[in-house]
Amino acid sequence: MDWGINGHETELLEMVPLPIAIAKPIFADEVIIDLELVWENAALRELPTGVSLIGLRATVVFAEIVQQGWLAEIQKIKNSGEINSIYRIPMDGSSAERSVYRLEARWSGDHLILSIVILGHEKPTRDDAMQAAAVVTKLMPHLPIFYSIHNGSRWVRFPTNQFLTNIGMSAKGYAELNVVEQVHPDDREMVMKWLGTPVSERQMPLFCRLATPLNPEHWVEVWMSDLGQPDSNPEGDVFLLRDVDTYMKLQLEKEDLTKKLSEQLDLVNAAINASRDGFAVWTAVRDETGKVVSFTLDVINEAGAAATGKKPTELANRRIEDVVGTDQHEGLTALFAKALNENQQQTQVVDVDSVQGWVGAYENVVAPFGEDKVLASFRDVSETKREQQRLEWLSEHDSLTGAPNRVYLERHLSGAMEASKLNNHHAGFVFIDIDFFKQVNDTYGHDAGDALLKGFVSRMEAAVPEGVMVARISGDEFALIFPKLHKLAEMNEAMDKVFGAMIDPFDCNGQEIKITVSAGCVMSDGKETGFEVMRLADKAMYKAKHDGKNRYVSVEV
Repeated sequence: MDWGINGHETELLEMVPLPIAIAKPIFADEVIIDLELVWENAALRELPTGVSLIGLRATVVFAEIVQQGWLAEIQKIKNSGEINSIYRIPMDGSSAERSVYRLEARWSGDHLILSIVILGHEKPTRDDAMQAAAVVTKLMPHLPIFYSIHNGSRWVRFPTNQFLTNIGMSAKGYAELNVVEQVHPDDREMVMKWLGTPVSERQMPLFCRLATPLNPEHWVEVWMSDLGQPDSNPEGDVFLLRDVDTYMKLQLEKEDLTKKLSEQLDLVNAAINASRDGFAVWTAVRDETGKVVSFTLDVINEAGAAATGKKPTELANRRIEDVVGTDQHEGLTALFAKALNENQQQTQVVDVDSVQGWVGAYENVVAPFGEDKVLASFRDVSETKREQQRLEWLSEHDSLTGAPNRVYLERHLSGAMEASKLNNHHAGFVFIDIDFFKQVNDTYGHDAGDALLKGFVSRMEAAVPEGVMVARISGDEFALIFPKLHKLAEMNEAMDKVFGAMIDPFDCNGQEIKITVSAGCVMSDGKETGFEVMRLADKAMYKAKHDGKNRYVSVEV
Protein backbone atom coordinates (compact mmCIF):
# COMPACT_ATOMS: atom_id res chain seq x y z
CA MET A 1 0.00 0.00 0.00
CA ASP A 2 1.32 3.47 -0.87
CA TRP A 3 1.14 5.66 2.26
CA GLY A 4 3.18 8.51 0.93
CA ILE A 5 5.98 7.65 3.40
CA ASN A 6 9.14 5.99 2.14
CA GLY A 7 10.36 2.63 3.39
CA HIS A 8 13.50 4.11 4.93
CA GLU A 9 11.37 6.30 7.20
CA THR A 10 9.21 3.40 8.38
CA GLU A 11 12.37 1.39 9.06
CA LEU A 12 13.57 4.18 11.32
CA LEU A 13 10.18 4.41 13.03
CA GLU A 14 10.21 0.67 13.60
CA MET A 15 13.37 1.05 15.65
CA VAL A 16 12.01 3.81 17.92
CA PRO A 17 11.21 2.37 21.41
CA LEU A 18 8.05 4.49 21.68
CA PRO A 19 4.66 3.26 20.39
CA ILE A 20 4.21 4.90 16.96
CA ALA A 21 1.44 4.74 14.35
CA ILE A 22 0.82 6.28 10.91
CA ALA A 23 -2.65 7.62 10.17
CA LYS A 24 -4.43 8.66 6.99
CA PRO A 25 -6.80 11.65 7.29
CA ILE A 26 -10.41 11.29 6.16
CA PHE A 27 -11.95 14.50 4.76
CA ALA A 28 -15.44 15.84 4.24
CA ASP A 29 -15.66 19.18 2.43
CA GLU A 30 -11.93 19.66 3.01
CA VAL A 31 -12.35 19.25 6.79
CA ILE A 32 -10.74 16.32 8.62
CA ILE A 33 -13.51 14.31 10.21
CA ASP A 34 -11.53 11.21 11.18
CA LEU A 35 -8.20 9.36 10.90
CA GLU A 36 -7.59 5.79 9.82
CA LEU A 37 -4.58 4.03 11.37
CA VAL A 38 -2.63 2.37 8.53
CA TRP A 39 0.69 1.38 10.15
CA GLU A 40 2.08 0.64 13.62
CA ASN A 41 5.56 -0.13 14.88
CA ALA A 42 6.70 -3.00 17.09
CA ALA A 43 6.49 -0.99 20.33
CA LEU A 44 2.81 -0.27 19.66
CA ARG A 45 2.09 -3.87 18.68
CA GLU A 46 3.66 -5.07 21.93
CA LEU A 47 1.37 -3.06 24.24
CA PRO A 48 -0.59 -5.19 26.78
CA THR A 49 -3.81 -4.92 24.75
CA GLY A 50 -2.43 -7.40 22.21
CA VAL A 51 -4.78 -5.97 19.56
CA SER A 52 -3.61 -4.50 16.24
CA LEU A 53 -4.84 -0.95 15.67
CA ILE A 54 -4.44 -1.03 11.88
CA GLY A 55 -7.72 -0.14 10.19
CA LEU A 56 -9.24 1.44 13.28
CA ARG A 57 -10.49 5.04 13.34
CA ALA A 58 -9.37 7.84 15.68
CA THR A 59 -12.99 8.38 16.69
CA VAL A 60 -12.85 4.88 18.20
CA VAL A 61 -9.29 4.68 19.54
CA PHE A 62 -9.03 8.29 20.77
CA ALA A 63 -12.73 9.07 21.19
CA GLU A 64 -12.34 11.40 24.19
CA ILE A 65 -9.73 13.71 22.70
CA VAL A 66 -11.46 13.74 19.30
CA GLN A 67 -14.50 15.15 21.09
CA GLN A 68 -12.26 17.90 22.48
CA GLY A 69 -11.51 19.25 19.01
CA TRP A 70 -8.23 17.42 18.44
CA LEU A 71 -8.81 16.84 14.70
CA ALA A 72 -9.31 20.56 14.08
CA GLU A 73 -6.07 21.35 15.91
CA ILE A 74 -4.19 18.79 13.80
CA GLN A 75 -5.52 20.29 10.56
CA LYS A 76 -4.30 23.76 11.66
CA ILE A 77 -0.64 22.62 11.89
CA LYS A 78 -0.51 20.97 8.43
CA ASN A 79 2.47 22.27 6.44
CA SER A 80 3.73 24.18 9.52
CA GLY A 81 6.24 21.63 10.78
CA GLU A 82 4.75 21.96 14.27
CA ILE A 83 4.02 19.04 16.59
CA ASN A 84 0.62 18.80 18.25
CA SER A 85 0.77 17.45 21.82
CA ILE A 86 -2.26 16.48 23.90
CA TYR A 87 -2.65 14.65 27.18
CA ARG A 88 -5.18 11.92 27.71
CA ILE A 89 -6.17 11.35 31.36
CA PRO A 90 -8.65 8.59 32.35
CA MET A 91 -11.57 10.07 34.23
CA ASP A 92 -12.75 6.88 35.95
CA GLY A 93 -9.62 6.26 38.04
CA SER A 94 -8.66 3.03 36.26
CA SER A 95 -4.99 2.18 35.83
CA ALA A 96 -3.33 -0.17 33.33
CA GLU A 97 -6.17 -0.44 30.84
CA ARG A 98 -6.57 3.33 30.65
CA SER A 99 -3.08 4.70 31.28
CA VAL A 100 -2.22 8.38 31.28
CA TYR A 101 -0.29 9.23 28.11
CA ARG A 102 0.83 12.11 25.92
CA LEU A 103 -0.15 11.80 22.25
CA GLU A 104 2.05 13.71 19.79
CA ALA A 105 1.13 14.21 16.14
CA ARG A 106 3.16 15.66 13.23
CA TRP A 107 2.49 15.72 9.52
CA SER A 108 4.67 13.80 7.05
CA GLY A 109 3.37 14.68 3.61
CA ASP A 110 -0.33 13.88 3.57
CA HIS A 111 -0.11 11.46 6.49
CA LEU A 112 0.25 11.85 10.24
CA ILE A 113 2.85 10.22 12.46
CA LEU A 114 1.43 9.60 15.93
CA SER A 115 3.68 8.79 18.92
CA ILE A 116 2.46 7.78 22.36
CA VAL A 117 4.44 8.52 25.54
CA ILE A 118 3.09 6.54 28.52
CA LEU A 119 3.09 8.71 31.66
CA GLY A 120 1.21 6.51 34.11
CA HIS A 121 1.89 3.02 35.43
CA GLU A 122 -0.31 0.46 37.06
CA LYS A 123 1.83 0.63 40.21
CA PRO A 124 3.70 3.85 40.96
CA THR A 125 7.41 3.39 41.50
CA ARG A 126 9.63 5.14 44.00
CA ASP A 127 10.89 7.35 41.18
CA ASP A 128 7.27 8.27 40.36
CA ALA A 129 6.69 9.23 43.99
CA MET A 130 9.91 11.27 44.10
CA GLN A 131 9.03 13.11 40.89
CA ALA A 132 5.45 13.77 42.01
CA ALA A 133 6.58 15.13 45.39
CA ALA A 134 9.23 17.32 43.78
CA VAL A 135 6.81 18.70 41.18
CA VAL A 136 3.93 19.38 43.60
CA THR A 137 6.08 21.13 46.20
CA LYS A 138 7.70 23.24 43.47
CA LEU A 139 4.47 24.13 41.66
CA MET A 140 2.51 24.86 44.84
CA PRO A 141 4.97 26.47 47.29
CA HIS A 142 2.11 28.16 49.18
CA LEU A 143 0.38 24.84 49.92
CA PRO A 144 1.38 23.97 53.52
CA ILE A 145 2.43 20.35 52.94
CA PHE A 146 5.47 18.16 53.36
CA TYR A 147 6.25 14.92 51.46
CA SER A 148 8.80 12.36 52.59
CA ILE A 149 9.77 9.38 50.40
CA HIS A 150 11.59 6.39 51.89
CA ASN A 151 14.66 5.58 49.84
CA GLY A 152 16.89 2.82 51.14
CA SER A 153 18.04 3.71 54.65
CA ARG A 154 16.79 7.30 54.71
CA TRP A 155 13.82 9.55 54.04
CA VAL A 156 14.04 12.09 51.24
CA ARG A 157 12.03 15.15 52.24
CA PHE A 158 10.09 17.65 50.12
CA PRO A 159 8.62 20.47 52.27
CA THR A 160 6.97 23.47 50.64
CA ASN A 161 8.11 26.97 51.53
CA GLN A 162 4.75 27.63 53.18
CA PHE A 163 5.06 24.55 55.40
CA LEU A 164 8.53 25.61 56.56
CA THR A 165 7.29 29.15 57.20
CA ASN A 166 4.35 27.90 59.23
CA ILE A 167 6.52 25.78 61.54
CA GLY A 168 9.35 28.30 61.68
CA MET A 169 12.19 26.19 60.29
CA SER A 170 14.69 26.28 57.46
CA ALA A 171 14.89 23.56 54.80
CA LYS A 172 18.25 22.45 56.23
CA GLY A 173 16.92 22.32 59.78
CA TYR A 174 13.90 20.33 58.70
CA ALA A 175 16.04 17.89 56.70
CA GLU A 176 17.90 17.01 59.91
CA LEU A 177 14.79 16.84 62.09
CA ASN A 178 13.44 13.57 63.53
CA VAL A 179 9.73 14.11 62.97
CA VAL A 180 8.60 11.33 65.34
CA GLU A 181 10.65 12.84 68.16
CA GLN A 182 8.86 16.17 67.62
CA VAL A 183 5.43 14.62 68.26
CA HIS A 184 3.74 16.14 71.30
CA PRO A 185 4.22 13.87 74.37
CA ASP A 186 0.46 13.43 74.79
CA ASP A 187 0.15 12.16 71.19
CA ARG A 188 3.32 10.06 70.99
CA GLU A 189 1.79 6.77 72.14
CA MET A 190 -1.06 7.17 69.63
CA VAL A 191 1.39 7.94 66.79
CA MET A 192 3.67 4.99 67.61
CA LYS A 193 0.69 2.63 67.72
CA TRP A 194 -0.47 4.02 64.36
CA LEU A 195 3.00 3.51 62.82
CA GLY A 196 3.09 -0.04 64.18
CA THR A 197 -0.13 -0.94 62.35
CA PRO A 198 0.15 -2.25 58.75
CA VAL A 199 -0.29 0.63 56.30
CA SER A 200 -3.36 -0.96 54.70
CA GLU A 201 -5.10 -1.18 58.11
CA ARG A 202 -4.37 2.35 59.34
CA GLN A 203 -7.18 4.78 59.77
CA MET A 204 -6.31 7.89 57.75
CA PRO A 205 -5.77 10.70 58.09
CA LEU A 206 -4.14 10.84 61.51
CA PHE A 207 -4.32 14.14 63.37
CA CYS A 208 -1.58 14.87 65.89
CA ARG A 209 0.47 17.73 67.32
CA LEU A 210 4.11 18.56 66.68
CA ALA A 211 6.39 20.67 68.83
CA THR A 212 7.77 23.30 66.43
CA PRO A 213 9.97 26.36 67.06
CA LEU A 214 6.88 28.58 66.77
CA ASN A 215 4.30 26.42 68.49
CA PRO A 216 4.62 23.59 71.06
CA GLU A 217 1.29 22.14 69.87
CA HIS A 218 1.14 22.54 66.07
CA TRP A 219 -1.61 20.42 64.52
CA VAL A 220 -0.84 18.38 61.40
CA GLU A 221 -2.71 15.87 59.26
CA VAL A 222 -0.74 12.70 58.45
CA TRP A 223 -1.13 10.31 55.49
CA MET A 224 1.06 7.33 54.55
CA SER A 225 1.17 4.95 51.60
CA ASP A 226 2.98 1.76 50.64
CA LEU A 227 4.48 1.49 47.15
CA GLY A 228 4.39 -2.31 47.33
CA GLN A 229 8.03 -2.67 46.21
CA PRO A 230 10.33 -5.51 47.35
CA ASP A 231 12.35 -3.06 49.44
CA SER A 232 9.32 -1.27 50.88
CA ASN A 233 9.58 0.17 54.38
CA PRO A 234 7.23 -1.61 56.87
CA GLU A 235 6.04 1.76 58.17
CA GLY A 236 5.24 3.00 54.64
CA ASP A 237 7.11 4.50 51.70
CA VAL A 238 5.29 7.79 51.15
CA PHE A 239 4.65 10.14 54.05
CA LEU A 240 2.56 13.31 53.76
CA LEU A 241 2.10 16.01 56.39
CA ARG A 242 -0.38 18.83 55.94
CA ASP A 243 -0.47 21.85 58.22
CA VAL A 244 -3.99 22.05 59.66
CA ASP A 245 -3.15 24.02 62.80
CA THR A 246 -5.48 26.96 62.15
CA TYR A 247 -8.33 24.71 61.05
CA MET A 248 -8.00 22.36 64.05
CA LYS A 249 -7.80 25.19 66.57
CA LEU A 250 -10.89 26.80 65.09
CA GLN A 251 -12.60 23.42 65.22
CA LEU A 252 -11.60 22.92 68.86
CA GLU A 253 -12.73 26.44 69.74
CA LYS A 254 -16.04 25.76 68.05
CA GLU A 255 -16.46 22.47 69.94
CA ASP A 256 -15.56 24.18 73.21
CA LEU A 257 -18.08 26.95 72.52
CA THR A 258 -20.75 24.40 71.60
CA LYS A 259 -20.03 22.45 74.78
CA LYS A 260 -20.28 25.57 76.91
CA LEU A 261 -23.55 26.58 75.25
CA SER A 262 -24.92 23.07 75.76
CA GLU A 263 -23.94 23.17 79.44
CA GLN A 264 -25.68 26.52 79.85
CA LEU A 265 -28.83 25.16 78.22
CA ASP A 266 -28.72 22.10 80.47
CA LEU A 267 -28.53 24.34 83.55
CA VAL A 268 -31.44 26.46 82.33
CA ASN A 269 -33.51 23.37 81.56
CA ALA A 270 -32.69 21.79 84.92
CA ALA A 271 -33.88 24.89 86.75
CA ILE A 272 -37.13 25.01 84.79
CA ASN A 273 -37.73 21.28 85.13
CA ALA A 274 -37.47 21.59 88.89
CA SER A 275 -40.51 23.89 88.96
CA ARG A 276 -43.62 22.56 87.24
CA ASP A 277 -46.03 25.39 86.66
CA GLY A 278 -49.33 23.59 86.81
CA PHE A 279 -51.35 20.42 86.60
CA ALA A 280 -54.87 19.38 85.60
CA VAL A 281 -57.04 16.28 85.59
CA TRP A 282 -59.07 15.59 82.44
CA THR A 283 -61.85 13.05 81.73
CA ALA A 284 -62.31 11.59 78.27
CA VAL A 285 -65.47 12.32 76.25
CA ARG A 286 -66.34 9.48 73.89
CA ASP A 287 -68.85 9.15 71.04
CA GLU A 288 -71.34 6.29 70.56
CA THR A 289 -68.59 4.10 69.05
CA GLY A 290 -66.32 4.56 72.06
CA LYS A 291 -63.86 6.80 70.26
CA VAL A 292 -62.35 9.65 72.31
CA VAL A 293 -63.52 12.94 70.77
CA SER A 294 -62.69 15.42 73.55
CA PHE A 295 -61.81 15.87 77.22
CA THR A 296 -63.53 17.69 80.06
CA LEU A 297 -61.49 19.54 82.70
CA ASP A 298 -62.06 18.18 86.21
CA VAL A 299 -59.56 20.28 88.13
CA ILE A 300 -56.71 22.72 87.49
CA ASN A 301 -54.46 24.64 89.90
CA GLU A 302 -53.84 28.39 90.03
CA ALA A 303 -50.52 28.27 88.18
CA GLY A 304 -52.00 26.14 85.43
CA ALA A 305 -55.06 28.34 85.03
CA ALA A 306 -52.89 31.46 84.86
CA ALA A 307 -51.57 30.29 81.48
CA THR A 308 -55.07 30.71 80.08
CA GLY A 309 -55.71 34.08 81.72
CA LYS A 310 -58.62 32.69 83.80
CA LYS A 311 -59.23 31.40 87.31
CA PRO A 312 -59.57 27.67 88.07
CA THR A 313 -63.27 28.02 88.91
CA GLU A 314 -63.95 29.56 85.50
CA LEU A 315 -62.45 26.55 83.74
CA ALA A 316 -63.90 23.64 85.69
CA ASN A 317 -66.15 21.25 83.69
CA ARG A 318 -65.29 22.95 80.40
CA ARG A 319 -64.30 20.93 77.37
CA ILE A 320 -60.71 21.17 76.18
CA GLU A 321 -61.60 23.20 73.07
CA ASP A 322 -63.09 25.91 75.34
CA VAL A 323 -60.05 25.97 77.62
CA VAL A 324 -57.08 26.16 75.26
CA GLY A 325 -58.61 27.42 72.01
CA THR A 326 -59.19 25.94 68.59
CA ASP A 327 -55.56 25.97 67.45
CA GLN A 328 -54.26 23.77 70.28
CA HIS A 329 -57.11 21.53 71.38
CA GLU A 330 -56.87 18.98 68.54
CA GLY A 331 -53.22 18.25 69.26
CA LEU A 332 -53.77 18.00 73.01
CA THR A 333 -56.83 15.79 72.55
CA ALA A 334 -54.78 13.40 70.41
CA LEU A 335 -51.96 13.46 73.01
CA PHE A 336 -54.32 12.70 75.92
CA ALA A 337 -56.07 9.95 73.93
CA LYS A 338 -52.72 8.34 73.08
CA ALA A 339 -51.83 8.21 76.79
CA LEU A 340 -55.13 6.45 77.51
CA ASN A 341 -55.02 4.04 74.57
CA GLU A 342 -51.38 3.04 75.12
CA ASN A 343 -51.63 3.26 78.91
CA GLN A 344 -48.26 5.01 78.85
CA GLN A 345 -46.91 8.44 79.73
CA GLN A 346 -46.63 10.90 76.82
CA THR A 347 -44.64 14.14 76.53
CA GLN A 348 -45.13 16.99 74.09
CA VAL A 349 -44.27 20.68 73.88
CA VAL A 350 -47.15 22.82 72.65
CA ASP A 351 -46.96 26.44 71.45
CA VAL A 352 -49.90 28.47 72.70
CA ASP A 353 -51.01 31.37 70.51
CA SER A 354 -53.62 34.08 70.76
CA VAL A 355 -54.98 36.73 68.42
CA GLN A 356 -52.35 39.10 69.84
CA GLY A 357 -49.50 36.71 68.96
CA TRP A 358 -47.36 34.03 70.57
CA VAL A 359 -48.26 33.43 74.24
CA GLY A 360 -45.65 30.82 75.12
CA ALA A 361 -44.57 27.21 74.96
CA TYR A 362 -45.67 24.57 77.45
CA GLU A 363 -44.27 21.12 77.98
CA ASN A 364 -47.08 18.66 78.66
CA VAL A 365 -46.42 15.39 80.47
CA VAL A 366 -49.56 13.26 80.30
CA ALA A 367 -50.15 10.00 82.20
CA PRO A 368 -53.22 7.72 82.52
CA PHE A 369 -54.99 8.45 85.82
CA GLY A 370 -57.93 6.41 87.04
CA GLU A 371 -60.99 5.54 84.99
CA ASP A 372 -60.81 7.29 81.61
CA LYS A 373 -58.87 10.13 83.15
CA VAL A 374 -55.43 11.62 82.47
CA LEU A 375 -53.20 13.70 84.70
CA ALA A 376 -51.55 16.45 82.66
CA SER A 377 -48.71 18.32 84.30
CA PHE A 378 -47.29 21.21 82.38
CA ARG A 379 -44.64 23.84 82.78
CA ASP A 380 -43.88 27.05 80.95
CA VAL A 381 -40.77 26.50 78.82
CA SER A 382 -41.11 29.77 76.94
CA GLU A 383 -38.01 31.27 78.56
CA THR A 384 -36.06 28.13 77.75
CA LYS A 385 -36.97 28.43 74.08
CA ARG A 386 -36.13 32.12 74.10
CA GLU A 387 -32.80 31.45 75.82
CA GLN A 388 -31.97 28.67 73.38
CA GLN A 389 -32.71 30.94 70.45
CA ARG A 390 -30.65 33.74 72.04
CA LEU A 391 -27.67 31.48 72.70
CA GLU A 392 -27.86 30.05 69.20
CA TRP A 393 -27.87 33.60 67.85
CA LEU A 394 -24.91 34.62 70.03
CA SER A 395 -22.92 31.57 68.92
CA GLU A 396 -23.21 32.70 65.30
CA HIS A 397 -23.19 36.50 65.55
CA ASP A 398 -20.90 39.28 66.71
CA SER A 399 -22.27 40.82 69.90
CA LEU A 400 -21.06 44.36 69.02
CA THR A 401 -22.27 44.77 65.44
CA GLY A 402 -24.87 42.02 65.21
CA ALA A 403 -23.20 40.74 62.03
CA PRO A 404 -22.63 36.99 61.49
CA ASN A 405 -19.38 35.83 63.08
CA ARG A 406 -16.64 33.53 61.77
CA VAL A 407 -18.47 30.33 62.83
CA TYR A 408 -21.56 31.28 60.82
CA LEU A 409 -19.42 32.66 57.98
CA GLU A 410 -17.44 29.45 57.46
CA ARG A 411 -20.58 27.30 57.35
CA HIS A 412 -22.31 29.70 54.96
CA LEU A 413 -19.20 29.92 52.75
CA SER A 414 -18.95 26.13 52.49
CA GLY A 415 -22.60 26.04 51.43
CA ALA A 416 -22.04 28.77 48.85
CA MET A 417 -19.06 26.89 47.37
CA GLU A 418 -21.05 23.64 47.16
CA ALA A 419 -24.05 25.42 45.58
CA SER A 420 -21.89 27.11 42.95
CA LYS A 421 -20.30 23.80 42.03
CA LEU A 422 -23.66 21.99 41.78
CA ASN A 423 -25.47 24.79 39.94
CA ASN A 424 -22.64 25.72 37.56
CA HIS A 425 -22.23 29.32 38.66
CA HIS A 426 -19.64 31.23 40.69
CA ALA A 427 -19.55 32.52 44.24
CA GLY A 428 -17.50 35.37 45.65
CA PHE A 429 -15.69 35.93 48.91
CA VAL A 430 -14.07 39.14 50.18
CA PHE A 431 -11.77 39.81 53.11
CA ILE A 432 -11.98 43.52 54.02
CA ASP A 433 -9.91 45.27 56.66
CA ILE A 434 -10.03 48.82 58.06
CA ASP A 435 -6.68 50.52 57.49
CA PHE A 436 -4.94 51.90 60.61
CA PHE A 437 -7.82 50.94 62.90
CA LYS A 438 -5.49 50.73 65.90
CA GLN A 439 -4.79 54.44 65.51
CA VAL A 440 -8.52 55.13 65.84
CA ASN A 441 -8.64 53.37 69.21
CA ASP A 442 -5.41 55.00 70.36
CA THR A 443 -6.50 58.50 69.29
CA TYR A 444 -10.24 58.58 70.01
CA GLY A 445 -10.72 55.71 72.47
CA HIS A 446 -12.36 52.30 72.29
CA ASP A 447 -15.91 53.68 72.53
CA ALA A 448 -15.33 55.62 69.32
CA GLY A 449 -13.70 52.53 67.79
CA ASP A 450 -16.78 50.44 68.65
CA ALA A 451 -19.07 53.08 67.16
CA LEU A 452 -16.95 53.07 64.01
CA LEU A 453 -17.21 49.28 63.69
CA LYS A 454 -21.01 49.40 64.01
CA GLY A 455 -21.28 52.23 61.50
CA PHE A 456 -18.91 50.42 59.16
CA VAL A 457 -21.13 47.30 59.13
CA SER A 458 -24.25 49.43 58.52
CA ARG A 459 -22.67 51.15 55.52
CA MET A 460 -21.48 47.88 54.02
CA GLU A 461 -24.90 46.28 54.43
CA ALA A 462 -26.46 49.27 52.67
CA ALA A 463 -23.86 49.23 49.87
CA VAL A 464 -23.81 45.54 48.88
CA PRO A 465 -26.52 43.88 46.75
CA GLU A 466 -29.38 42.02 48.39
CA GLY A 467 -28.40 38.50 49.43
CA VAL A 468 -24.72 39.34 50.05
CA MET A 469 -23.67 38.43 53.60
CA VAL A 470 -21.67 40.92 55.68
CA ALA A 471 -19.78 39.24 58.53
CA ARG A 472 -17.30 40.32 61.19
CA ILE A 473 -14.41 37.89 61.58
CA SER A 474 -12.52 39.60 64.40
CA GLY A 475 -11.29 43.04 65.39
CA ASP A 476 -11.28 45.20 62.28
CA GLU A 477 -11.51 42.26 59.86
CA PHE A 478 -14.73 41.70 57.96
CA ALA A 479 -15.92 39.48 55.12
CA LEU A 480 -18.51 39.44 52.33
CA ILE A 481 -20.03 36.37 50.68
CA PHE A 482 -21.56 36.73 47.19
CA PRO A 483 -23.65 33.54 46.81
CA LYS A 484 -24.06 33.84 43.04
CA LEU A 485 -21.91 35.57 40.44
CA HIS A 486 -21.67 35.27 36.67
CA LYS A 487 -18.59 37.37 36.14
CA LEU A 488 -15.89 39.08 38.18
CA ALA A 489 -17.14 42.50 37.12
CA GLU A 490 -20.27 42.03 39.26
CA MET A 491 -18.19 41.71 42.41
CA ASN A 492 -15.88 44.56 41.38
CA GLU A 493 -18.90 46.82 40.83
CA ALA A 494 -20.19 45.98 44.30
CA MET A 495 -16.76 46.65 45.82
CA ASP A 496 -16.66 50.04 44.10
CA LYS A 497 -19.91 50.89 45.89
CA VAL A 498 -18.52 49.65 49.21
CA PHE A 499 -15.40 51.79 48.80
CA GLY A 500 -17.54 54.72 47.73
CA ALA A 501 -19.64 54.35 50.88
CA MET A 502 -16.50 54.83 53.00
CA ILE A 503 -15.58 58.25 51.56
CA ASP A 504 -17.69 60.33 53.97
CA PRO A 505 -16.44 60.49 57.58
CA PHE A 506 -18.16 58.48 60.31
CA ASP A 507 -19.86 60.17 63.26
CA CYS A 508 -18.40 58.24 66.20
CA ASN A 509 -19.81 59.61 69.47
CA GLY A 510 -19.38 63.17 68.26
CA GLN A 511 -16.04 62.55 66.56
CA GLU A 512 -15.82 62.69 62.77
CA ILE A 513 -13.47 59.91 61.67
CA LYS A 514 -12.38 59.25 58.09
CA ILE A 515 -11.11 55.80 57.18
CA THR A 516 -9.86 53.79 54.24
CA VAL A 517 -10.11 50.05 53.73
CA SER A 518 -8.20 47.31 51.94
CA ALA A 519 -9.80 44.17 50.53
CA GLY A 520 -9.00 40.89 48.81
CA CYS A 521 -11.71 39.45 46.52
CA VAL A 522 -11.95 35.90 45.16
CA MET A 523 -14.46 34.56 42.63
CA SER A 524 -14.62 30.74 42.62
CA ASP A 525 -16.53 28.11 40.66
CA GLY A 526 -16.85 26.02 43.81
CA LYS A 527 -14.01 23.60 43.16
CA GLU A 528 -12.02 25.08 46.07
CA THR A 529 -12.92 24.53 49.72
CA GLY A 530 -14.16 27.41 51.81
CA PHE A 531 -10.88 27.30 53.74
CA GLU A 532 -8.84 27.62 50.54
CA VAL A 533 -11.00 30.51 49.25
CA MET A 534 -10.54 32.34 52.56
CA ARG A 535 -6.79 31.82 52.33
CA LEU A 536 -6.67 33.20 48.79
CA ALA A 537 -8.77 36.23 49.77
CA ASP A 538 -6.55 36.87 52.78
CA LYS A 539 -3.49 36.77 50.52
CA ALA A 540 -5.14 39.20 48.04
CA MET A 541 -6.05 41.57 50.87
CA TYR A 542 -2.47 41.71 52.12
CA LYS A 543 -1.35 42.42 48.56
CA ALA A 544 -3.76 45.38 48.53
CA LYS A 545 -2.23 46.62 51.76
CA HIS A 546 1.27 46.10 50.42
CA ASP A 547 0.38 48.06 47.25
CA GLY A 548 -0.59 51.12 49.30
CA LYS A 549 -3.93 50.37 51.02
CA ASN A 550 -7.29 51.98 50.16
CA ARG A 551 -7.83 49.50 47.32
CA TYR A 552 -8.97 45.99 46.58
CA VAL A 553 -7.36 43.14 44.66
CA SER A 554 -9.62 40.71 42.77
CA VAL A 555 -8.75 37.12 41.86
CA GLU A 556 -10.68 34.57 39.81
CA VAL A 557 -9.97 30.87 40.43
